[in-house]
Amino acid sequence: MGILDDVPGIIAGAAGDLLFKDAVHTRTTARTSDGRGGFTETTANATVRALLTDYTAFQRLSLGIPSNERKILVLGHGLDPVPVPGDTITYEGYAWSVVETSRDPAKAVYECRCK
Repeated sequence: MGILDDVPGIIAGAAGDLLFKDAVHTRTTARTSDGRGGFTETTANATVRALLTDYTAFQRLSLGIPSNERKILVLGHGLDPVPVPGDTITYEGYAWSVVETSRDPAKAVYECRCK
C-alpha cells in the first residue's frame, strides 16, 4: 500500500458532487469481420465523474493547443478503464473525442485533451 493510494477516494469524496458531473466514457474496440465482407465494432460505456473546462491563453500558446480543443477532468476514483486517445467522453449531451490523456501521480484526476 502506497502513500498516495487513498488520495483518489479523498478527492472524489470532497469535490466529486460539488464540481464534477456525470459523463459517459465510451471505448470502441477493434473492428472484427462479420463474415459477410463487413465489419462490426463493439463499444463499452462507463459512467464517470467529469468537469469540462477551457485551457488558458498561455497554455494554448505555449503548448500549441488548438482553439477547438477543451480540457475534461475525470475523477480517477473507481475509473476503469482509463480514457485513452480515440475514446469518447459525452458530457452534457456533447461527444468529445480524447486526443491526449495525462494524470497526477496519485491517479486522482485524469486530464483529457479533447476535441
